[in-house]
Amino acid sequence: MDKNERLERLRDAIRKNEKIGPKKVMISPTDYCNLKCKICWRLSKEEKYDELTLEQIDSLLKECKELGVKVIDFTGGGEPFLRKDIFEIMKLIKKYGLFGTLTTNGILLDEQKLKKIIELQLDDICFSLDGHTAEINDEIRGAGVFDKVIRSIKTLNELKKENSSEKPIVRIGTVITKKNYRDLDKIVELATELGVKAINFSVLIEWKTNEKFWLRDVNKNEIKKALEKTEQECKKLGVNSNISSIIKYGLFEHGLPKFCFAPWDMAFINASGDVMACCTLASLYENLLGNVKDSGFTKIWFGPKMKKFRDSIKKGNFHKECVKCIPEFMETYNKIHEKMGVNNRGI
Repeated sequence: MDKNERLERLRDAIRKNEKIGPKKVMISPTDYCNLKCKICWRLSKEEKYDELTLEQIDSLLKECKELGVKVIDFTGGGEPFLRKDIFEIMKLIKKYGLFGTLTTNGILLDEQKLKKIIELQLDDICFSLDGHTAEINDEIRGAGVFDKVIRSIKTLNELKKENSSEKPIVRIGTVITKKNYRDLDKIVELATELGVKAINFSVLIEWKTNEKFWLRDVNKNEIKKALEKTEQECKKLGVNSNISSIIKYGLFEHGLPKFCFAPWDMAFINASGDVMACCTLASLYENLLGNVKDSGFTKIWFGPKMKKFRDSIKKGNFHKECVKCIPEFMETYNKIHEKMGVNNRGI
C-alpha cells in the first residue's frame, strides 16, 4: 500500500467508519530495567509486571500482520535485552514480515549479541544517550554507562562492515533536559564520529522525581538558540533528526493538532498487555482500551472503547494531556490533515 492509498483508506475509515488497521504498533517487551535513570518514570513506581509471554507476543504480532501493520516499535519503560527470549521475539518480527525497531540502553550488548542482531537482520536499533560526555550522560543514567554505550555502537558498526550488512539502521535517542540542552549540537558531532546518521530527540516527560531536570525555569530564548544551533549542525553534518518539529511546537504544552489520526494510525501496548491509543496518553496511563490477554488486539482495535474514543476525537474532544503531544506527531498529523484539503479540525 503506497502513501496515497493509505491516505484514502484513512479518510474513509474516519468519515465512513470503514475498518483500517494501524500503521505502527509500539510494544513494551518489558518494564524491568537494569538502570535507574534519574529522568525515568520508574523512579516513582515500584511494581511487579505480568509480562506478555513469547507465545502471547507471537499471537499479537500475527494479529498485527493480519491488520496490515507495517512497523513494530519495541520501546517503553524497560530494557528489552533483559528478556532472555528477545532474540526469539526478533525472529517473530521477521517471520511476519514486519519492520522491527528497538530501543535499548546498550550496556548489556556484548559482541556475540551484536552479531546475533545483525544475523537476524533487525531493521533498526536506537541507543539511549543523553550527553556527549560521560560527565553529562552518566549523571542521568549512572556511572560507566556512557563508555559502555559508545563501545556497543562502535562494535555494532564495525560488525556491520565486516558482514557487509546495512541492517540494523543505528540511531541515537536523546531526552532534552536542563543538563544537556546547551550541548545537543555536540551530541550530533559525536553521532557523526560514531557513524550514526540519525538522532531522535525526545521531550522530557515531567514527573516529580525528575524535577531537577525540567527546563521550565530556563530562559526560552536560550533554549530556542540551542535547538536552532542543533538543527544547523544536523543539516551541516547530514544527520537526520526531528529537531525541527521540536523547535516548531516546543518542549512544553502547545496547541492541539488540526486533527488527531492516532486512534486510526497507531497503538501502544505495554509490557502487561494493556492497549492505549497513543504513546503520549500511554505514558500518563490514560485511555486504557483493554488487554490483549483477555480478548486479543484485533477485537480491542475494532471494539466499543476504541470506537468511543475515535468518535470523541472526531467531535474535537481531546484529552487534557493532548497539549503535550509529541512534536513530530503534531507535525505528521497536521501534514496529513493538510493533504486531505480541510481547513478546520474536521476531516
